[in-house]
Amino acid sequence: MIGEGPPRAGADEDHEGGPRADPAPPAVPGSTDREPADPGAIGQEAIGQGTTGQEATGPETGEAETGDPGAGGEGAAGRGTAGPEGADAVTAGRLAAVESAISEFNRRSAHRETVIDRLHEENQALRGGLYRTILEPVVADLIRMHDALLREVTRLTGQGGDEDAAHGRLLASFADDALLMLERCGLEEFTARPGEPFDAGRHTAVSVVPVTDEALDNTVAEVVSIGFVERETGQVRRPVRARFHRHRRADGRDPAGAPDERDPTDMT
Repeated sequence: MIGEGPPRAGADEDHEGGPRADPAPPAVPGSTDREPADPGAIGQEAIGQGTTGQEATGPETGEAETGDPGAGGEGAAGRGTAGPEGADAVTAGRLAAVESAISEFNRRSAHRETVIDRLHEENQALRGGLYRTILEPVVADLIRMHDALLREVTRLTGQGGDEDAAHGRLLASFADDALLMLERCGLEEFTARPGEPFDAGRHTAVSVVPVTDEALDNTVAEVVSIGFVERETGQVRRPVRARFHRHRRADGRDPAGAPDERDPTDMT
């Protein structure tokens, strides 16, 4: 044929000598001429090796890293329980200390208040004593002057003259000034009404007026001098001086319980 080259020598020789054998497959790099093992045996061997490797590495590695799992859990639980209990104990101790400090503070405060109250009472008592010591003579003289002025006013007014009446009004103004000074000294005036029963704590009889009506016995007939009471304590400083009715019996004897007669100038 046209275009065909000369026949190869090797090909002719194979053809003449007999049928040509199939060419061998190319060799794969890294392969061996050993026949492959049984696939089943290879799988069992691989499974055995995997099991052996796990036994060799797994437990040893686990024990080396974590130790006994049960023992680790018990230790963690123990540490978790001990922590909160310790914190609660510390907190309870601090609260007890705070409570004790507050109780001690309250006790000292109550004692301090008691001392302050006692000192205040002593101070008031000392002030009251000083007040009485200094003002007692002044108060007594003012009361006497007030009574004397009112008696003089009554005398001058009873005379009926114009000049005496003018002098009486002037003396009455002086008596009012003395009353204002007594009020500034802590005294207040009080009086009694006619017909009011005798009160030993607030009345003093300067004289008696005989009456035949037994219902008027031991009652106020006429007020001679007003009384004075201390504003702060309510104690009677000077009782009202008055004349009282006294019932006379048919035999001329006075009944028991009649007020005693006092000197009108007596200041006690």
